[in-house]
Amino acid sequence: MEYSDSERNLLEKIGLRLREARIAKNDTQEEFSARIGVSRNILGKMEKGDPSVAFGRWLKAASCLGLLETFANCFEQEADPFEVFDLQQSRVADLRKTRVRKGVAKQ
Repeated sequence: MEYSDSERNLLEKIGLRLREARIAKNDTQEEFSARIGVSRNILGKMEKGDPSVAFGRWLKAASCLGLLETFANCFEQEADPFEVFDLQQSRVADLRKTRVRKGVAKQ
């Protein structure tokens, strides 16, 4: 599979961030690779941003480093502002329909 320059650059940045996070936790490649269940060779590929590494391995590494939330939000799309506005207006209209005046009892 061909990867564009921007895709390769992003993979390299992610690999570098993984390496930096591992080092910040004072883990060697041997220790960390054992914790995430991969060989040291695979971890080396991950830290270089090799696209052949399975996504599940990235998730396990992120989890071990306490960074799983970074993946949880990566495909989150922004809400359409028009849909948000329409929903808010609908809620306001519903509230106006159900509003009861003080002192007036329902029968």
